[in-house]
Amino acid sequence: MLYRFVLALLLLSASWGAAAFETFNRIREQGAVRIGVLAEHRNEPAVQRARSFAETLGLAAEVQVFDRADRLVDALRAARIDLVGTPVDRNRPLAEGLRYTIPVDLASVRLAGRIGPVSVRYGSDAWHRAIAMRAAGRDLLLEVLPAETPYKALFQNPARRVLSVGRSGPGSLLAADEPRSWVVRGDDRVLLFKLNRYLLSTALLDDARDRQVVPSARLLRAYIGGALTDYDRLAQEYGRFYGFDWRLILAVMNTESGFDPDAVSGSGAFGLMQLKPVAAREVGIPDVSLPRDNVLAGVRYLAWAFDQFEEDLPPLERTWFALAAYNGGYSRIREARRLARVEGRNPRRWFGHVEHAVLDLGRRRSGFDANQVVRYVQKVRSRFAEYARVTEGPAYRTDGPSSLTAAP
Repeated sequence: MLYRFVLALLLLSASWGAAAFETFNRIREQGAVRIGVLAEHRNEPAVQRARSFAETLGLAAEVQVFDRADRLVDALRAARIDLVGTPVDRNRPLAEGLRYTIPVDLASVRLAGRIGPVSVRYGSDAWHRAIAMRAAGRDLLLEVLPAETPYKALFQNPARRVLSVGRSGPGSLLAADEPRSWVVRGDDRVLLFKLNRYLLSTALLDDARDRQVVPSARLLRAYIGGALTDYDRLAQEYGRFYGFDWRLILAVMNTESGFDPDAVSGSGAFGLMQLKPVAAREVGIPDVSLPRDNVLAGVRYLAWAFDQFEEDLPPLERTWFALAAYNGGYSRIREARRLARVEGRNPRRWFGHVEHAVLDLGRRRSGFDANQVVRYVQKVRSRFAEYARVTEGPAYRTDGPSSLTAAP
């Protein structure tokens, strides 16, 4: 029930306890995030992403290199480092007191919008994985080497990136679906929250950069220094607290109401975020007539929907499912995932899989506009891409690093 979510929000600081904020406060005081990595992984894309995470907090990244995994884990448990930046297989059991982040997309090194170039041996498992990634729509630039090329020879060129399956080596680039994560201490909940939402934001931005954008007059004005909407600051404020990219909030707002604060749907949904009164009350906002309260209720509801899906889902997939649940209801999306499994589709993928199961479910259920749900996710994705591309222009500026120190 959503009321549990509201209660959790009201008791956030108390339930997390002082230890949850202790590490994050110390990190801010020392001015650096201490990132532990294994020696052979010090140049992996995920480590560079960990450095980028520190930059979003306005802090330096202090990378400590370890020669053995057990020493790396001991350093984390003893609080000599703040997180493990070497990607760890999520299927491995963690030592007591440690916790995984959401998955890290290791296939995120992009050149001119592409992944790669990466090297594979013809006929190898990695070669088959690369072909599968291309078939799934990944823009993957490949260097195909002879089948007899020795494995060690793949790494003789330090500039070469090697696509590998189930293992990694110097300069390697693991495939996108490898279930690997960073690791933090279990009681560092504020740091964990920020890491997870950072990984979500970077996954969305990677997706946005791969999409073509034809700017409208509104977007062109933003590109040369104007605001996207009258609600930019409001989206930034709530985006910082709940850990969503503010442009995703605007994309939802646009798709729901076209930025009309007085919009009312035929089903009784109201305002910028098109919340029904019962849903707004369930997330603790009894009156959503004012734009500020309406947006707060909508973002809370989206956060609740996001947290209903498994932590080990790729961040992008979890986002698409949350958006579908926001529009069509969580119970229907849960049922569609079960149907996808029965139909032989992948219940962990939205586009091309669960979205088709949603359409099949709509044909079986009267009163469920499945086409609207599918179009809704597509529209939000496209609008986010437009906003993200434009606000990365030379003139637009946001408010800086996010903060989770006080409720709005």
